[in-house]
Amino acid sequence: MSLEFKPLSQGLGLSHLPPVDPPRTPPVRRPQTPPTPRVSPVVATVAGPTPAPRDWVVLVRRVAAFSVDTLLNLSILAVVFAASLFQFGPRGWDALSFELALLVGALFSFASWTLVLMQELVFKTSLGKWMFRLKLEGSRASIFIRAFFFPFSLLAGGLGLAWALWDSKGRCWHDLLADLEPRIS
Repeated sequence: MSLEFKPLSQGLGLSHLPPVDPPRTPPVRRPQTPPTPRVSPVVATVAGPTPAPRDWVVLVRRVAAFSVDTLLNLSILAVVFAASLFQFGPRGWDALSFELALLVGALFSFASWTLVLMQELVFKTSLGKWMFRLKLEGSRASIFIRAFFFPFSLLAGGLGLAWALWDSKGRCWHDLLADLEPRIS
């Protein structure tokens, strides 16, 4: 047998062998699964930032925080007042009158307002707001303006505070004037 080299264009030189058919195997059948339905993804389109919904929880927290602040401050002031009356002895208790009670009530209210104002200016929250996870997010000037107008909201028969029930964002008059309201921290 001799070796002959031919160009590949003439074939491999194996034409003298009988053709070999590849073995036939039956096709593999896969179990049929029902076709999965094509579901288009749901895409929500929002134009701009989503406004916070009217949240009654914040309003309830604000009322509870105000109650805690007021009760705590008035309790402290009552202890101080009772201690001062005790210091004077029976003469101090005899001097109590309706006019003095009004004066003491006004001083207690002013002192309580001042204590809350100092807490809000320093910590941007009061003890009651802190307990209910509320915080004022704004400058100290806007916090002062808000606190300054709070007595007017209260002294207008509470109408300035009740305004939060009708406002779409639950803001009172003093919140509107300062453009600042407590938020959940």
